Amino acid sequence: MKSQRRKVSQYLWLICTWILLTVAFGTGTAEAAKQPKSSQSAEMLYMPVDDTCELFMETDSQDVTWKTSTPKLLTIKKQTNNRAKVTARKAGDALVTAQTSEGKTTLYRIRIYDPIKIEGSASRMNVGDRKNLFLCGTQAKNVQWLSTDKKILSVKKLPGRKAAVTAKKAGTASIKAKVNGRIYRYRIKVEKAPEKPQLAPRIGVVDYGNTISVCTQLNACGAASMVIRSANVDINSYDGLVLPGGTDINPKRYGQQNQASMGIDDALDELQFTVLDKFVKAKKPVFGICRGCQLINIYFGGTLKQNIGGHHGLWHGTTITGGSRLSELYGTGTGVYSSHHQAPDRIGTGLRVTQKAHDGTVEALEHRTLPVWGVQWYPELMGSTGEVVLRDFVEQCKQYNGTSRLGEDLVEMHTKAALS
Repeated sequence: MKSQRRKVSQYLWLICTWILLTVAFGTGTAEAAKQPKSSQSAEMLYMPVDDTCELFMETDSQDVTWKTSTPKLLTIKKQTNNRAKVTARKAGDALVTAQTSEGKTTLYRIRIYDPIKIEGSASRMNVGDRKNLFLCGTQAKNVQWLSTDKKILSVKKLPGRKAAVTAKKAGTASIKAKVNGRIYRYRIKVEKAPEKPQLAPRIGVVDYGNTISVCTQLNACGAASMVIRSANVDINSYDGLVLPGGTDINPKRYGQQNQASMGIDDALDELQFTVLDKFVKAKKPVFGICRGCQLINIYFGGTLKQNIGGHHGLWHGTTITGGSRLSELYGTGTGVYSSHHQAPDRIGTGLRVTQKAHDGTVEALEHRTLPVWGVQWYPELMGSTGEVVLRDFVEQCKQYNGTSRLGEDLVEMHTKAALS
């Protein structure tokens, strides 16, 4: 009995095992039948936009279906049973499937790229910059250039596929190139142009034998002073002129006989008048100190009082004319240090008196239209009070910083020479 039960159990186990195996193998075969026979995925193909190529499927089947996963990127047109033409429309990745009615499938992976782009070195520009852009990757001639913000960037079409871009104001905008119905963009950031370092204005000081104190004070106020010892001077190398104090001017220069003039030096007169003439005609700033102020008056047709008292080597008060350059610096009056025994008498053409001592002596003159002025006193000997007028003259000369200039090494040489 027990042996019969054992045999029944064995039979049952074998039957169950056979049933399980049959189900398992049967299901696997059915699933395998459902899967299409497919070739290995092809390597990535690369196509430029607007390009066309032909795809081929190796099959004897008379029924092949061609499909593309992304019609917007790639269009496909069946040529023969196993051939199709694809055209790239837009950059991106696309998948093309060729499938026979028997289920055999071939896949084509295609990466579409756009060879057209805007080239240039203008992604960052400063206001006022002008740079060129070039549309490469195409032979099209009908390129249209546009700016997304004309207040920031202006663009001008150049021959070929070039464009000139000018930065107008700070901000961000794009330059667009329109060709074959597509638009390409080039983004540009415009920044405010960095301020150029202000060079020290070059101020010539006409030699009179001792220019150390004048040059020292001008340099302390931010200038690069240079001594002028020859009338054959290139004024393009200078931004301004100082006529310092010194001996008396020959009265013949203003049509008088010598009554009380001292230390006359005709060579110095000739040098200073010649240099002054060049600067006046060039309309560059000129500042006269004592003798320099008198020389300016004579140059414009004025005369001098050859001998006055009470102004030699002393401080005294003054009153200043309103609306003058001096009034902007000192107000209605200031104390000054004078050391002169001559003074302007008849005032030259185009000049006006801007300062007087309490006894009526003229202490300063200013031209009405030219940047030419002068004082009878010595600002280089007046400490902080005198520094005010010297610093103002240096600032006046800064606007004449030009491009036709002496080299920095030569400026340094002149400066050292002036102080040696």
